Amino acid sequence: QSKGAYIALLGGDDVCMPDRVKKQLVECQVRGGVIFSEIQKIDDDGNLIQYATYVDQIFKFENLSQNQVYSKLFWSGNYLNAPTAFFPREILTEGSGDHFDRLLYQLQDFDFWIRFIKKYPFYILPEVLVKYRILSRNVNLSFSSFGVENRTHFELYLCYENFFENISDAFLKESFKEFLKDPDFRSGIPRSIEEAFLFLKNPIPAVQFVGLRKLQKLFRNPEAVQYLAEKFEFDQPQFAQLTRKIEIFNPRASVTTVRSTLYVDTGQGYSERQVIISQAYDITDSVVVNEFDLTAYSSVSGLRWDPIEGVLIKIKILSLHFYDESGMIHEIVPDNLRGFDGIAENGTILFAHTDPQIYIPVRSKVTRLRVRFVLSPVGYLEWFRKYVSTKSFRVKREVSTASIFLALKKNLRKYFYDVKSNQGVQISRRFVFLFRGLKCYLVKPCRL
Repeated sequence: QSKGAYIALLGGDDVCMPDRVKKQLVECQVRGGVIFSEIQKIDDDGNLIQYATYVDQIFKFENLSQNQVYSKLFWSGNYLNAPTAFFPREILTEGSGDHFDRLLYQLQDFDFWIRFIKKYPFYILPEVLVKYRILSRNVNLSFSSFGVENRTHFELYLCYENFFENISDAFLKESFKEFLKDPDFRSGIPRSIEEAFLFLKNPIPAVQFVGLRKLQKLFRNPEAVQYLAEKFEFDQPQFAQLTRKIEIFNPRASVTTVRSTLYVDTGQGYSERQVIISQAYDITDSVVVNEFDLTAYSSVSGLRWDPIEGVLIKIKILSLHFYDESGMIHEIVPDNLRGFDGIAENGTILFAHTDPQIYIPVRSKVTRLRVRFVLSPVGYLEWFRKYVSTKSFRVKREVSTASIFLALKKNLRKYFYDVKSNQGVQISRRFVFLFRGLKCYLVKPCRL
């Protein structure tokens, strides 16, 4: 319903700088396309946020060519800040599909940029023109949580499904030339096969699934089967092996590079407004070191460290030191650390859920924190043996399989494990379903 010649996007709780429209209008008239800007983070009350937050891991401010932006969106996902976008209104009206998809809740803007970048250049003004508000209590739509991640992976599949539509062969070749098996591919089947393998090279399981679906359709075409065998040395048994390796329904299972989060309590409790994100680390490393800079905080009442999210783990902390304002080093004995809902044994904490939290007893001016640790993802069998099988159970009643799946729909934090011939599904901390043959029983741990 807009009437103006240009559109400036803005979140309902974000703030425009006074000269934002003027500066972006001038830039848009010169360059065309979509103009973005840098942001300044603010909290609920409009105060500047000068410490690291999850936002710093999402939005990047670098100018690239049209092909490079398209490629970066493919490999890295959305890195553009939608509330800073400015573009001519005609972009929305000249095509039938150039509008936001209202059925996408997490990735409306990502889907929008994918379609836009195929036609128009993007430019990020190296200037702060929008104040981006980070709300407390984790209510930003972009804040990562277990439920949000599930929805995001579903929407990623929808966005990537049409990623290569409506672009020329030349545009595709220029954007992905270093990743193509045959940089001089022809249209039709050869191009479709190149697209399928690009999807499979993407690190996101939902995107790899798009590639599997595309290959599945190609294997029904005799010409495609011959081309795959001759050019790619790829046959149906290899396709079958791929379907075993790619973890579609548990997207975190194949993740090895992660970041940990340090929550800082300055006297008002823990919140997303006061977090420090670590450098990325590989969970397969024999020893991991995380360091956190706390110089932005005048005093600390407590620290909560979340080493990883979404994975069952056990962790052994080898050493933990913090530095005070005089530069003196203080050591915290790992045995004095408290893990939320975890079992400590010989200095190793086994967590009962996929959101491990460790509380660090610090009450002073802290400038830096350093943690050395060994982290191991835990298989469901090991988790069951150590956390569940030591408890006493009693059968409450036989239940239907349908009721289990209904319960699973309502609870995202679920655990699967195999114990000899039994399979179980934990629905909550209070109840566990056990399968014996075709019968299913609801059992209640007497001491859990």
